Amino acid sequence: MRRLTIVLGAFGAGLLATALLWALIAPGQLVKYPSDLDKTAIAKGTVTLYFDPATGNPDATAQTLPLTIRRHLKVVASTGSQATVQETSTEQIGAAAPQKLLQRYVIDRTSLKNLTDHAAYAYAPANLTDRSPNYSINLPFSTGDGPYPLWKNETGSAYQFQRAGKDIARDGLTLTPMSGSLANMPASSGYVAALGLRAQTTIADLAPQLKAQGVDPAALTKQLLPALSAADRAAVTAALAKPIPIKYLVSVDTRLLVEPTTGAIVSLDRIDQTMSGQPDLSRFATLAALLAKPQYTSTPVAQGTLTALKALPTGPTRLLHMRYGQTTASVADMAAYAQDKADGIRLVKTAIPLGLTILGVASLLGAAAAYGLRRPARASA
Repeated sequence: MRRLTIVLGAFGAGLLATALLWALIAPGQLVKYPSDLDKTAIAKGTVTLYFDPATGNPDATAQTLPLTIRRHLKVVASTGSQATVQETSTEQIGAAAPQKLLQRYVIDRTSLKNLTDHAAYAYAPANLTDRSPNYSINLPFSTGDGPYPLWKNETGSAYQFQRAGKDIARDGLTLTPMSGSLANMPASSGYVAALGLRAQTTIADLAPQLKAQGVDPAALTKQLLPALSAADRAAVTAALAKPIPIKYLVSVDTRLLVEPTTGAIVSLDRIDQTMSGQPDLSRFATLAALLAKPQYTSTPVAQGTLTALKALPTGPTRLLHMRYGQTTASVADMAAYAQDKADGIRLVKTAIPLGLTILGVASLLGAAAAYGLRRPARASA
């Protein structure tokens, strides 16, 4: 009986020590971003175009087309501490040829934040991108209410996401709704190039738009220039000949559904994104200052042009509006994957240490019971 008491006591103490060490060490070693990720999320929606794709000029007739996005994420390299993830988004707009947008992320497998690494890029391998220390394709393990900075490739910056309402039950999971928004952030040069948009334009290209707003470049050349001094005429001619940079702006309102144990983004629930363009017309301000000189106050063509220049709109012009969300079948597929990974995390963080603790306590209780039986036996002897 004495031997049994010692064995059960030692075994129980060992199990409790193992449970403690497991709880302290194992989660940090075993709970990591999966190295076998190879999933595709599918979203559908619409794109409304407010410009002519052939010329790039604004179009008075908006065109709404169906949109399908296939976002494929695959771990292409992995070590114990970091994972390299390739994202290939294939966008199908109407009957146009599909367009592929490429991203590569290098993330810490424990914190799930982006790392600074020469392998990370946006839209093209030559466009090296440092997304650290923000999140991009996954929120942290044990996701809370936030806020969490999530990287936006279209703007080359991060924006904050936080809880947006009560938990949602979907496909057997309890998901946390998270939302974030941006307003008129400059588009990244990589995104502009990937879309095939022009980085600059000319007065000639803008002529139809300017004429509709009361400024006719042809009239400037034929009527205004002869009324100016030689020096001013040369300055205006040089200004009108230079290319005009175009500034593109992105606004977005995003809602995600996140599985909190894994931090996995199960659903791109709603993406409402607008892209606007704004030619740099600052040189017209220079022209306006020139026409405001006292020597031109009595020149009708100069004053008429000055009035039209002051009336030019200064804000951006909307070019396209995308609205889409992940399909029901795709959400179910991602939910099943997240469920499997969440079960594995709970096994490591909860089930195993709890099981070891229960066995350890049971062994100690058995040792105590054996000791209790041994004492009456010794007393009777």
